[in-house]
Amino acid sequence: MKRKLCAAAAAFLVNAVASAAVTTYTDQATFDADAAAIMLTTVDFDNLAVGTDVTGDDLGGVLIVSPSGNSLDVVLGSSTFTPPQMPGGLNSMPATSGTQILSPGGSALVPGPDPRQIDTIELLFSTAVSAVSFDILYQSVDGALFSRATAYDSTGAEVGRITPIGFEPMSAGGSRFAGFLSDNPMTNIARVVIDDFDNNASFPDSNIGLDTLRFTDLGMDNPIPIPAAGLLFLPVLAFLRRRRG
Repeated sequence: MKRKLCAAAAAFLVNAVASAAVTTYTDQATFDADAAAIMLTTVDFDNLAVGTDVTGDDLGGVLIVSPSGNSLDVVLGSSTFTPPQMPGGLNSMPATSGTQILSPGGSALVPGPDPRQIDTIELLFSTAVSAVSFDILYQSVDGALFSRATAYDSTGAEVGRITPIGFEPMSAGGSRFAGFLSDNPMTNIARVVIDDFDNNASFPDSNIGLDTLRFTDLGMDNPIPIPAAGLLFLPVLAFLRRRRG
């Protein structure tokens, strides 16, 4: 009997490792509930001087870089604007926490093609993390956001992808939440790429930014979430430990 229980427990644990996965979230409340046991650190850009280019700076365990070499400027959300050559001059990128945001290329939300409009961002973690979330800011949350957030583990394998959807025609600016939660160290997140595919001047909607970046506090001893089914075997393992004693 004891051998059968051990075999069953071992088989379950092997299967749990094999099915290790990253859960993706577009709803912050659900992410917060599932990540409640994890201590998160927040980068909201409000403790940095306006005008700072954070390219390559260590922000508490994460580096933010632009693959295109665009500047990664800290600006007031309220200072972002659509230049007069584009219709929709009221379009901006409001902050989701505090007053400051990360806006590639600066406060002017210029139309493409323009080097300041190439807004793809990479997040590089010094140590792979079990949880990360952020708000992607949009010049307009219309029906075609042309963006994607992809998470990769330390081997470079893709472990999660989110394609935000917009349903606010003629929006003057807004945001979409994106979150990733790993249930196993093997799928912890080492890099996130936030891709921007809109580089034209068709509508005042081609710019994106970043705010309220949260990730596992690398200075804390954080637990790895246990899949719910795994809880069923905890009494079995406890029983075997008592029998062995």
